[in-house]
Amino acid sequence: MDIEQQRKRQAIKVIFSEAIMFLAVIFVMVILVMIVSGYWINQDFKIERQGMIQINSLPTGADIVVDGESGWMQYTNGSKIVASGEHDVEIRKDGYIPWQKHVYVSDGLMYRLGYVRLFPVELAPEEVGLIDSSFTKSIVSRDHKKVIYTNKTSKWTIQHFSGNTSSFEELDISGILPGASKAQGIGAGVFSGNILSARWNRDNNKVLFDIQDGGENWVILDVENPEHSLNLTRAFGMNFSDNFVSMDDSGDNILAVENGNLRKINVPGKSISGILATSVGAYDYFDGKVVFYSENGESKYIGGLDNFESLPKKILDAENRVLKINLGRFYDNNYLTVVDEKNVSLYSGRMPGSDEDKDAIEKVMQEEIGFAPVEIHVGRNDDFVLIKNGDSVATLDMESENVIRFKIDAQKLNWLDDYLFYTTKDDKMVVYDYDGLNRHELLDTVSSSFEAFIHDARWLYYYSDGKIMAADLLAS
Repeated sequence: MDIEQQRKRQAIKVIFSEAIMFLAVIFVMVILVMIVSGYWINQDFKIERQGMIQINSLPTGADIVVDGESGWMQYTNGSKIVASGEHDVEIRKDGYIPWQKHVYVSDGLMYRLGYVRLFPVELAPEEVGLIDSSFTKSIVSRDHKKVIYTNKTSKWTIQHFSGNTSSFEELDISGILPGASKAQGIGAGVFSGNILSARWNRDNNKVLFDIQDGGENWVILDVENPEHSLNLTRAFGMNFSDNFVSMDDSGDNILAVENGNLRKINVPGKSISGILATSVGAYDYFDGKVVFYSENGESKYIGGLDNFESLPKKILDAENRVLKINLGRFYDNNYLTVVDEKNVSLYSGRMPGSDEDKDAIEKVMQEEIGFAPVEIHVGRNDDFVLIKNGDSVATLDMESENVIRFKIDAQKLNWLDDYLFYTTKDDKMVVYDYDGLNRHELLDTVSSSFEAFIHDARWLYYYSDGKIMAADLLAS
């Protein structure tokens, strides 16, 4: 065999092996792209589109059953690959009431169920304290670690919770809240005001009160440093509109509407801005950005401000009178939710936008809600919007981008945690998921005068016959 022929054979081997390697890489890349795009080979060796369900539950380690089968991934706090389309999901654990939901999994996407709460079949509540007979109202902090008890004196009480134990301390509101005078003699130590609303900031150290006492007063109560509290109405001589006063996470900055004019208040500096927008009927702010609804004659539009510094710009025209707008972020997407007299609409994109930036936002969905909203609650993580009027409720679920309508058993609802609310009727506590599903009649003899709540994701606190009761939700 001559050298030239040997070289040719060697070159053919190299070309052949490189061709095989190239085709193998292409094959692997195609397989990876198919997997990422949601394609999978089922047990019958057929290619089908797939998605994924991610499930977290309390307690953890519950069994996952999808369409009646447990499959290869059995326990919660993990993910499971499923065929795209509709599925019935059930979560089971011995000693707990099963949890169910019907979901739709999109091609190549993950559907997240991060709020599954299993309740014990049998609760064993224990008495952990007594309620002073003078207390008239409880105000639970957003993190469920503090409760303020109010009465008709200037000496209120704060209860601090830690696990299944708690401690009490006095909160002196003399001279801070309207109707609570520091004067000596007749009237001393009395709180004559009427609390219309009370809202905690996200840092859980300040409460925004709306109090009626010969006039309406908006007051920031600094729970940790009461001397730093501020009566907004008196300080600025303004009559702020009902339900149009809100604060940022720290409680140091307030947005308020007076006579239709939107302004920003700096609480530590006791200063107020000029007019940011006019004819404002609803607003919200998030991450330094402000969105507002303005109605002036025939003109109805939603506008925006960036860091309170830019001039207001129109984002989009409004079809009907807007009752509530919410600016938030769900996972990596910025969303604008608009609730008007008839519909709930969802927009996604960069906000605030402007007339010149037509592609700033796009409408994701719009759906009729079937009633005129009176109350609107936005989930703490901007993952749902709950809309209510009497016993009629509708929830915009951001995960599925669908509106779910349902009825509740009473006119008033309260929140146990970020995803569970409850109603009381005939002293019975009925608990629901935020979308109205997984309804449980949990307890009897529950007081409707004081708020129940779940602390530390484990302890259910509620009030019954003048007693503070606690139940361990993870005891089964």
